[in-house]
Amino acid sequence: ATLSIYLLGYALYQAVSTSSMHSCNPNHANKGRWIPLSACLARTKLDRNFNKMNYFGPTQSTLNTTEQWAWPENTCGFHYHSKTELQLKLQEKRIVLIGDSSVRNLYHSLCRFAGDLTAGGYEGTSTSHSDASALFGSTSLEFKWAPLSVDIITKIKGMTVSLPTASEGGPDVIIAGGGVWDKLHLENTDEVRSSQEVTIKTLASELKSLRKKFGVSVVWFVPPIINTVALNSDEKRAQISEGNVDEMRRMYAELGVLQSASFVLDGPKFTQDRVLDSFDGVHYPNHVYDAGSQIVLNALGHLWGVDANKSFIARSYLPATRSLINPYLGMMMLCFVLIGLFYFDGYFGVGYLAQFFVKKVSLSPSELYKDAFDHHPAIAQDQISKEEYTEVQEHESIGLTGRSSSSLRRR
Repeated sequence: ATLSIYLLGYALYQAVSTSSMHSCNPNHANKGRWIPLSACLARTKLDRNFNKMNYFGPTQSTLNTTEQWAWPENTCGFHYHSKTELQLKLQEKRIVLIGDSSVRNLYHSLCRFAGDLTAGGYEGTSTSHSDASALFGSTSLEFKWAPLSVDIITKIKGMTVSLPTASEGGPDVIIAGGGVWDKLHLENTDEVRSSQEVTIKTLASELKSLRKKFGVSVVWFVPPIINTVALNSDEKRAQISEGNVDEMRRMYAELGVLQSASFVLDGPKFTQDRVLDSFDGVHYPNHVYDAGSQIVLNALGHLWGVDANKSFIARSYLPATRSLINPYLGMMMLCFVLIGLFYFDGYFGVGYLAQFFVKKVSLSPSELYKDAFDHHPAIAQDQISKEEYTEVQEHESIGLTGRSSSSLRRR
């Protein structure tokens, strides 16, 4: 009975665990939301409700309420990564970002989390449209300027042509994104559209090759929402309005770019509530791209698994407390307790195994329990007292019966 219950409980636990693993796939990292946070909010409440305490960076004002991207309803362990956590997770990793200005801002965000608080500050066009790189300990962050889809293909080919495998110095993660500049600079004709479709298919093929041949984790950054009314020229409002860019997003999806990536960073998802913050219609403040970085970091944790970096042991990496509750395991333990009580066995059935080796004497836990109490001095004395009391009662009963009979004869 114990073995059956154990196997049943274990099977149910494995089924629930497998279901939980499938339900917590990396794409769920996009399913967060912007929440208002006050610096005066108790740290215990921040930790309990939003899975993290260090929401406020060193350059943020703590006098007013601010909004941060979080996962208050998640049970997959998604949380806001600190500088220490990022360095541990990306230890000895090479991260390469390829794309347009949105991808560049994501690169600056990762640099800020890694420790460079000046990344993404005011800069001229001479540096914004060029490659960049930074080294933080054993973590390498690189950005390669590639505004058009054909530029992304060129950068990928140029980077991988001399790298036989990822273990020989290749990138561990490639984050690529684009589409807005394609819509802005390419003519809207059937010929150009057909050529663009071929280019996007080639891009999808290159991304898939990165995963299969080099074992690289590929992240595709879908362009954020465009704030059309904030675009600073009539040309841009005509070419890269939100409607036109959304058409380009669908084209990339239909031609297999999203399916070729290990993870898709959903730009529209984390910018749909921040559209008014877009000051030029395309770009957003730094904290919005910080949300994108946090989504990517959480997704990479699920892509690599816990064993990818065994030195990374942090409390925040554990799942939320409520996700540790398992009714099937609790039911199994209750069954074990009931078996121990009713069968007088505290060893979950192992005590009954002795009967298979000793045939002449009953060694079942229930018999041993009874025998132990029968030979206990206090129990034995109590048994003797009961026997004496019974004998006295019998003698008294016989005496009373004799007297009754003699009185009847005298009558």
